[in-house]
Amino acid sequence: MYKLIGKNSYLVYHREMEYLFVALEQLAPNGVNQNIGKVYGAKKEVATAGKFRWLFEVFQSMKKDFSMGMLEFFMNYDIEKFTLKGYEEYLVSLPKEEFLRIYFQSISKEEILTAIHSETGEQEFFEKHPDLFSQYIAFQFFFQDTKNLIHMFFTFVESLKNEAAEQYLDSQQSTIEAEMNVIIQELKTKEPFSYSEELMGKNCYNRGPYKTFYFIPSVFFPVLFCRVFEKDQFLFYDFQRLREKKQNIPEQLKAMADNTRYRILLLLNKEEHLTGVEIAKKMKLATSTVSHHMNALRDSGLVHEEPVGSTKCYSISKRTIQNCIKVLQDTFLQ
Repeated sequence: MYKLIGKNSYLVYHREMEYLFVALEQLAPNGVNQNIGKVYGAKKEVATAGKFRWLFEVFQSMKKDFSMGMLEFFMNYDIEKFTLKGYEEYLVSLPKEEFLRIYFQSISKEEILTAIHSETGEQEFFEKHPDLFSQYIAFQFFFQDTKNLIHMFFTFVESLKNEAAEQYLDSQQSTIEAEMNVIIQELKTKEPFSYSEELMGKNCYNRGPYKTFYFIPSVFFPVLFCRVFEKDQFLFYDFQRLREKKQNIPEQLKAMADNTRYRILLLLNKEEHLTGVEIAKKMKLATSTVSHHMNALRDSGLVHEEPVGSTKCYSISKRTIQNCIKVLQDTFLQ
């Protein structure tokens, strides 16, 4: 489905895109979509499949979760006509340096050109960006054999199509349609950007303006949501987890029960937006310690993570906090 639902807003749902999201969840270190587990089983079993073991090793060698980099290319792709084959062909058609620049965002085109055209430049690049890859061989493959990596990724995506997944998506068709109707009704009275913030439960650091808004609900999206933006805004999200008010309550309470994470939440509530480095400085903690805690808070839905240049900015999810409080009240104080 590709439907105009407002003056500058589109509702997008392509079933083939769901398999792209499954692949991202499998490759991401922090994918948490329970529907995928129901259909495909434990992530470890998929990751150790011999045919795609090298693909998993390359992605797992990344020191940051760059799996969502595959979504950045939607900004210049005709999403109305999305097919897996068409998206693969589009990515392969891009010059290597352009693909890598968009995928990694914070790296300049000049640095990438030096890395891919000079052995010395390649080594210097790896040493200059120790936060990208833990293994030199994985870095080499990603930067030197990029087109093969893209082909391998989409071969993996295609391998995820099976009867069980199709049956599950068929069983969810009514909930998908219901979500689409909710979006259509909401945007009759709300501005698309403010509704995006309402869905995510946050105030965005980057606020546009954006020419067009794309709302892309999913059954298999790896995390709660991901906002990709430039001249347009694309909001990918796991609508079932976002809509379910009882989602992850034990996980959220567990995350808040840690004293350091609770103090981080208090700090974000006061400051609104902070980078990991700023949080570490204000709380006098090592950046690696902060990174560990931010992953736990992000995975539970208590904070939102948004790329800003070469770093990431964090903000508290007021929607999740409100939902947590409401569920506790409805459960124990009625």
